[in-house]
Amino acid sequence: MNSLTVPLPVFRRYLRDLQQHPPGSLRYPVGISHRSGQFELIAASPGSQVGRLLLLSWYHSLVLPPFFPPDCAGVLLLGEGQQHGHALGAVRLPSQDLEPLHQLRLVGPGMHAIGLQQELLPEPLARTMVEGSSEESVARWSRTIGALGQEAWQRLVGLRYALIGVGRAGSSLALALARMGVTQLTLIDPDRVESHNLGETPALTGADIGQLKVEAVAVSLASGAAVPPEVVTVPESITHLHALRAAQACDLLISCVDHDGARLAAAVIAALFCKPLLDIATGVHGQGRGRRLGADVRLVLPGQCLLCFGGLRDEARAWQMLASTEAERAFYARQDWRRERAGSLASLNQCAVGVGVRLLEDLIAERVQESTWAHLAFDASGRLTVSYPTGSPRLDRSPCSLCELAGWGEDGLPRVVDLLDARST
Repeated sequence: MNSLTVPLPVFRRYLRDLQQHPPGSLRYPVGISHRSGQFELIAASPGSQVGRLLLLSWYHSLVLPPFFPPDCAGVLLLGEGQQHGHALGAVRLPSQDLEPLHQLRLVGPGMHAIGLQQELLPEPLARTMVEGSSEESVARWSRTIGALGQEAWQRLVGLRYALIGVGRAGSSLALALARMGVTQLTLIDPDRVESHNLGETPALTGADIGQLKVEAVAVSLASGAAVPPEVVTVPESITHLHALRAAQACDLLISCVDHDGARLAAAVIAALFCKPLLDIATGVHGQGRGRRLGADVRLVLPGQCLLCFGGLRDEARAWQMLASTEAERAFYARQDWRRERAGSLASLNQCAVGVGVRLLEDLIAERVQESTWAHLAFDASGRLTVSYPTGSPRLDRSPCSLCELAGWGEDGLPRVVDLLDARST
C-alpha cells in the first residue's frame, strides 16, 4: 500500500494555499520511505531543500496529469465541484513507473487515514475485529469503547506502535496497549533479562533470566492478552539499521529508554519519518527524606522535535555516543545504573505509563491538539505535583538542526551522519 504522510498543520497549509492560488499545480517538498514493498511519501516543511516534490492541485475531473516534472515524486489531486470530498494520487517509483497512492495519512490529532480514489481499501482491522467478533470479545472492550468512542478506539488499536526499550516502563506500556486491544506492536531492545530486572518488570519471571527481553515480553503479551497482538521483536539497539527499518514501518514511536543516546536516536527517526514520539523517563535520586522522585512524559508531534521540546540532559554526550559503533560499545561497557540513579520503583513507572497512555488516548480522540509535556514530581512529604512545561523557546526562532530535516525520510539519513560528524569532533 503506497501512502502520503502529512502532518496535520502542513495539510491545512496545503488547503489554504490552494484556496489562494486555485489554478494550476502547487509544489511542496517531500521525503521518501521504502518498506516491505511499500512506498511512502512524507511531507517535509514547506521551503525545505529535500529535493523531491509533490504536485498538489484541485481537479473537477479526477484524471492524472499527462506530464510529471523530473523532480516530481508524486501527485495529489483534491476534487472540487461534483468531485468534492474525493481525492486521487500517484507516486513515481525509483524505476520511474507510476503507481497509485492508496492512502493519505494525516499525522496529528486523530491520526486519521483516508483511502484515496484509486481503489477501495479494506476495512480497518479494528473495525473487523469489533463487528465480526463474538459478543464476549465485544463486551471485553465495551467500557473502553464507551469511554473513548468506537471510532477513536478503532483508530487507537489499529495503529502499529514501536516500543523502544522494554524494561520496567516499556513492558508495562506494552501490556497496557495489548490489553486495550492494540493489534500490532514492535518491540526494540538489545538487552537480555538479568536478575535485577525481575523486581519491577511485570512481564518477566525468573525463568526468563538470560533470555532476550523482547522475546520474553512477547511471550508474556501472547499469554496475557485476550486477542494476542501481532508482535515484531527486534533484539538490537535502536541505532542499528534493522531497528531503524522496524521503527520506520510503525505509525507511532514510544521511547522508554534509560539513556539519552537511545532517546536521541528515537527523536531522529521521529523527525525524519514524521512520527509522533511518546518519550517516558523516570528517576529516583538521592537518599532519605531528600530523595527526589519524578517522571517526564513528553508527547512530541511533528512540527517540533524532542531537542526543541525539553531537550536532553546531556545532548553533547548523546551525539558522541551515536557517532560510531565503537563509541556506542564503549558507552555500554562503562554504563552502571548505580552511578546514575538510586534505583527504580514500579509505582513511579506505573504513574508515568498511565499518563503516557492517557496522552495517547486523548491524541487519538482529538483532545490533545499539540505537543504536550507532563512533569511529575513527588516532594519530601510524598505529595504529587504535575506541571506542564512548554519547553525552552529558541531565541533566534530558527529551526534546530534536527527540525530542518523533518520529513526528509531516507534522504535525511546522510545529513544526520554529517551532524554526527560535526558534533563529535
